[in-house]
Amino acid sequence: MPSYRVDPEALTGISVEFLGVESLELTIPEGDWSRKRIAAPCNSLLPSTLLWAKELPPEVVPAALMQSFPRIANLLAANWKDPRSFYNYTRSLLTESRGGRQGFPSNIMQELIKLRMLYDVGKVHTSAIEREASPDRGSSSTDSAS
Repeated sequence: MPSYRVDPEALTGISVEFLGVESLELTIPEGDWSRKRIAAPCNSLLPSTLLWAKELPPEVVPAALMQSFPRIANLLAANWKDPRSFYNYTRSLLTESRGGRQGFPSNIMQELIKLRMLYDVGKVHTSAIEREASPDRGSSSTDSAS
């Protein structure tokens, strides 16, 4: 263990008072934190979401969703290129798991379903999710090579 040497002449005129833990007072203000968020969610469309929507076929663009729920549209756009995240997020939107919630209006629910259908049939994914979900996941083209 290293030792340190203190030059007493360098400490001339310096006074140090040691305080015990008992002498410290901590005050924690009382308050209602149940309604306060650390950060407010982004409730406006991001530029990346607008670019994502421009790349979609016109009949699938979720216009009502983007207008009424921009935060959700932002998350859909952000998850679009990651199949696992996109499927998990759309599943959470399309199924009721928290109980007692009102749900989306029918036009927004239709837009979510159209997006999910486009994702399922219109995009080509070679992800682990699809391989796990396919019935013949045990076989591959490399298995049949002889």
